[in-house]
Amino acid sequence: MHVVVIVALLAALVFLLKLAFTPSEPRPEPAAREEAPWDGRGAVDAGVDVAFL
Repeated sequence: MHVVVIVALLAALVFLLKLAFTPSEPRPEPAAREEAPWDGRGAVDAGVDVAFL
């Protein structure tokens, strides 16, 4: 019975090591959003003083 437990633990260890050292596929970067040019609105929300611009 001990042999079965040892073999199961070794199999789990090999699986975890293989999982840890297998490089994962790089995730695709999200597409960049095209933003409209800043027109000064929302400057107060961003903490920017429009008078100094």
